[in-house]
Amino acid sequence: MSPNSPSPTSASPATSAATEAAPPAAEDAPATGFYQLAMAAPERTAVIDPDGSVLTFGQLSHRVNRISHALRTHGLGPGDVVAVIVRNGHEYLELQLAAGQVGVVMVPVNWHLSLSEILYIVQDSGASLVVAAAEQARELPLAELPRHRYVIGGAAAGWLPYSQLGSAEPATAPPDSRAGGMMLYTSGTTGHPKGVHTTFPAIDPDTMASFFAAIPRGYGITTDEGVHLVCSPLYHAAPGGHALGFLHSGHTVVIQAGFDAASVLRDIERYRVTTVHLVPTHFHRLLRLPAEERARHDLSSLQAVIHAGAPCPVPIKKQMLDWLGPIIWEYLGSTEGSVSRVSPQEWLARPGTVGRPLPGLTVQILGADGSAVQAGEPEPSTSGIPAGRRRSSTTTTRTRQLLAGAATWSPRAITATSTTTATCSSWTAGPTW
Repeated sequence: MSPNSPSPTSASPATSAATEAAPPAAEDAPATGFYQLAMAAPERTAVIDPDGSVLTFGQLSHRVNRISHALRTHGLGPGDVVAVIVRNGHEYLELQLAAGQVGVVMVPVNWHLSLSEILYIVQDSGASLVVAAAEQARELPLAELPRHRYVIGGAAAGWLPYSQLGSAEPATAPPDSRAGGMMLYTSGTTGHPKGVHTTFPAIDPDTMASFFAAIPRGYGITTDEGVHLVCSPLYHAAPGGHALGFLHSGHTVVIQAGFDAASVLRDIERYRVTTVHLVPTHFHRLLRLPAEERARHDLSSLQAVIHAGAPCPVPIKKQMLDWLGPIIWEYLGSTEGSVSRVSPQEWLARPGTVGRPLPGLTVQILGADGSAVQAGEPEPSTSGIPAGRRRSSTTTTRTRQLLAGAATWSPRAITATSTTTATCSSWTAGPTW
């Protein structure tokens, strides 16, 4: 679609995006989660895919509902698992939203893994249905997979086209809806990956959506108008979780196939992006762009640049703040549970800090003998047991707990500085995405 084409809010799934993502209309209902927004503002732009095609909230909702019905038709119910091995695109979000209104657990699988690792996760998770990109589907052994298999991006023997999943089902919301969940797998540095299963009470999908819709507010974003850019793999907890949170808040989600520094700047300007989730490696790559390349893009629409995933060197973060201004937020944790968050103002006052524990969370770091580690005392890098129940039988040696009745978490070499502030001085684990 050319810059002079009609607004993407009225486009079909196959149309490409206008130069700028259309903001929600002023008369739209306040953000109340994806499912309600799809009814209240069906023409609002929900997702812009890597190829530029657009889905409105209404169009995405119809697809989500059909998949939810299809999951039930295939015999899946509360607690059952669907494994998803897909590239970045709207399919990831629609599968998550579909599972999320019929009590099904979605297991995102890193498609960069070896076939044996992918197969292990699919089997260990107990998946009853699997959706995979064609490249992986063609190589995975059919005899060791669930009976229900759907392929995206091409044909594969023994797999049905993804377009057929729910194609004969109604587009209406399923009755007796119930919130589903996610089970992410750890990287497996101490053996096989372990499923991080969080148990939720039997609540309705709108209530669960409200939890995700609170994510933007943590970064000072309170409006239901905005554009969130995804440039990391959605199968990771942080990019996927933030994309879902901003979508539930009514924001448009622009999805890139992968990270490219120049493309990130281009799309921030093109779509008037308001928020983006990055990791320190992305900062390095952005700062390596020629100064004239960085200067020629209008990035004034940005309201929050969010980062995590690895320690960020203080000089790098200072350069980012000098460039973009005080809009860079940082947090610690993700797959095994979030721990702390720091605003740009707090970080500038205490460079290097990862902030204060999230509301309702008390941080307690335990040593090998189970006793509390004192402030300033370094602990050697170690592994731990993820939050919730472990699907894998593989055991690990010890844990450190981040309390408020909550999850067990396994950071690496964290130094506790006080009861209210945690500083990450030597945490070496973490994805580069």
